[in-house]
Amino acid sequence: MSLSQTYTQCLQTAFQRHRLGRDKAEDRALLSEYLAKIEDEVRSDYHVFISYRVASEAAFAKKLYEELSQMTLAETGQKLRVYLDQVRLEDGERWDRYAHTASCQAICRQHIDSYHA
Repeated sequence: MSLSQTYTQCLQTAFQRHRLGRDKAEDRALLSEYLAKIEDEVRSDYHVFISYRVASEAAFAKKLYEELSQMTLAETGQKLRVYLDQVRLEDGERWDRYAHTASCQAICRQHIDSYHA
C-alpha cells in the first residue's frame, strides 16, 4: 500500500467518523489540515481567464479585467480573481508558460475576438 493510499484511507475514515459524530481529535486535525490545503489551492486559482487578440482587443480586455476585478462572489464575498496577461505577467516572463497554467486553473475562460480581427 502506498503512502497516498494510506493518507486517502485515513481521510475517508476521518470523514466517516465526523459525519457520524464520532470523530477524534486526530480526525479533526487531519481534516483541518486537508481543508486548509484545499482552500489554498482554490484561492490560488483564477475565476476568469481572459484571452484576446493583442493587436485589436488589448484595450477592451483591460477594461473587462478592471470591471470583473471589482466584482465579488455573493456566496463567499471573495473578490473575483481575473487573469489578464498584461496585468499579471512581469516584464520578461514567458506569457505562454503562465497563460497555459492560468487557463487550465481558471473556472471560466473568456475569449475576446472582434468581427474586424
